[in-house]
Amino acid sequence: MTPKSRAEHIAARIRRRRRLIRAGIAHREGMMRRAAAFALCSALMAAWSWGKASISAQAGESCTAGMVMPVQGSEIVARFDGPYQAWMAGHRGIDIRAQKGDELIAPATGIISHAGTVAGKSTVSIRVRSFTLTFEPAQTALPVGTPVLRGKPFAKVAGGSDHCDDACVHWGIKRGKGAYEDPERWLTPQSIRLVPVA
Repeated sequence: MTPKSRAEHIAARIRRRRRLIRAGIAHREGMMRRAAAFALCSALMAAWSWGKASISAQAGESCTAGMVMPVQGSEIVARFDGPYQAWMAGHRGIDIRAQKGDELIAPATGIISHAGTVAGKSTVSIRVRSFTLTFEPAQTALPVGTPVLRGKPFAKVAGGSDHCDDACVHWGIKRGKGAYEDPERWLTPQSIRLVPVA
C-alpha cells in the first residue's frame, strides 16, 4: 500500500467513525427527547388527579375546569370561608342560588355515597376519588353506590335544611377525612407556568 492510499484509507476510516459518532449522538438525543416527553406526559396525567387538576403542558395554556356548576345557569351567592382550625366556625362550602325542585347535576363523575337525612338536613353526597361532594338540601331516588356522570342529573333541591331558607343549595367538598376545600376553585379553568428549577 502506497503512502497516498494508506492516508486515504485512514481518512476514510476517520470519516466513517465520525459518522458513527454523530449517529450515536443523534440517537441518544432522540432517546432523551422521547424520555423527556414521556416523563412530562406522565407527570401531567398524574397531576390531572384531584388537587392538581388544572395543569397545562405549555406556559399560559388554559385548561378546562375540574368540575361543573351543579345548578345550570346559576350563580354563587355565598363563598367559601374555611375555618382556621377544623373545630372553629366557618362556611365550609359555597351557596348556589336555587329553588326547591331545581335539578342538580353532577359536578364530576363519581358514585352516590350517601342519600338521606343528617341532623334533620336532607343531604346527598357523591364520592369522587378522594373527595366527597355534599349537597344540602338535596334528595335523590338513586340508591347508594349508583354511578353518576359529570354534567348529568343526580338529585333535586328538596327536603329539610336550615342553611339556605329555600333560596340556595349548599355545596361542600371534603378531601378524605381532612379539611374542606373551596368548590369554586374547581369551577374555574386554570393554568400553570413551567419555570426552570435553580
